[in-house]
Amino acid sequence: MTSISSYTAALLLGFLQGITEFLPISSSGHLIVAEEFMGLNPSAWLSFDVALHVATACVVLFYFRKEWQEMIKAFFQRSSDNSRRLLLLNIIIGTIPAGIAGILAEKIISEHVRNIQIVAIGLILGSGIMWGAEKLYSMRKKEGSAIEKPFSPFESFLIGCFQALALFPGLSRSGATISGGLILGHDRYHATKYSFLLATPIIIGASLKTFSDNLTHIGSQDIPIFFIGFVTAFITGYASLHYLIRLMKTNTLRPFIIYRLCLAVILFAVVLF
Repeated sequence: MTSISSYTAALLLGFLQGITEFLPISSSGHLIVAEEFMGLNPSAWLSFDVALHVATACVVLFYFRKEWQEMIKAFFQRSSDNSRRLLLLNIIIGTIPAGIAGILAEKIISEHVRNIQIVAIGLILGSGIMWGAEKLYSMRKKEGSAIEKPFSPFESFLIGCFQALALFPGLSRSGATISGGLILGHDRYHATKYSFLLATPIIIGASLKTFSDNLTHIGSQDIPIFFIGFVTAFITGYASLHYLIRLMKTNTLRPFIIYRLCLAVILFAVVLF
């Protein structure tokens, strides 16, 4: 990696990653756009992006640490808490589609779809999925069928397929998986919480793999920059995750849909004019 000299860029990118990783507006899309407008070389900043993703991986693991402790304890101690063991099994099943898709499409995505036009398209497509999910949820809520209920293994696999779609920049992992939960008839709050439990293995696995791939490109001179980005992303990421989970108890995805569409229009205008 080439030497990173801009502490301001590190601070801004860390803030952006933390805010957008968990909100359904696409963190990868925002980082691509930000690096483009800041005149940064994406290949030179790739390993820095890894530090940001490791930070948000730590956020989701720390935020749901009690749930993970209970699931692992129930699995190894064979306790009577079958619901926790089933939840862990469902998360493993739901991780499979995105894991396979990531392995097969990683090179294509990193080399061919990291540009503003693709991000704008992804923002629009993701908004369509979220809008359709909200419409179905509203219909089910009027009928009284949008309720809290356990996720089945098959539903977890389907939501995992939604998660795999988020490899496309601009779609948003959280937006896709929350939408998947709503489409399958789950209430908005528990669809959101399950979305992030399901995200934990993927975010951690992808972060560790990318970090390992780029370890040789990281120099000692980069450590202060990485530290700034990591700390900023962790603090803002934790606040963002906490905000979204509380928000989804009583609110809809519509504000995010509007934001995404407005951003897509702006990006197309920038590219065209």
